[in-house]
Amino acid sequence: MLEPQIHFDYMHHDKWVGRNLKELHREMEGLRIRIKKATNYGWDNSQFFIDDMYGHPALSVQFSHYGTITFWNARNGCSIETFGKFGKEEAGTVSDWIEKISEGLTQCNECKKWVKEYVHYSFAGAVCKKCYNPKKHLPPDTRGD
Repeated sequence: MLEPQIHFDYMHHDKWVGRNLKELHREMEGLRIRIKKATNYGWDNSQFFIDDMYGHPALSVQFSHYGTITFWNARNGCSIETFGKFGKEEAGTVSDWIEKISEGLTQCNECKKWVKEYVHYSFAGAVCKKCYNPKKHLPPDTRGD
């Protein structure tokens, strides 16, 4: 069985501007639970995505009960950033990320530049070739998998 997914269009995040993030988390958690019940899905996680203008997932989003929103590149699972507030500046940044991801770019976790070529490290890390350090940017430890 596929995991239930909740997709927002590329402009929907503008509606989060100025919202209390703990309240937004409660709303999203309620939505996740309703969809879980409607689909008779047994596990506790549902995926939230923001799609690009072509309807393809660009960002994976996690709403935290701590009052933060965390974003990942939905195309490769690489982490991007966590916000503790969501104002117009953050909404503009998210719009920029969606455009960059649609262009096939990934953000370097060190220098923050958007690049075509990167090295994937850990479980969600990505660095450009200039920032790559093989002693620091290790592959994921899968020995226990």
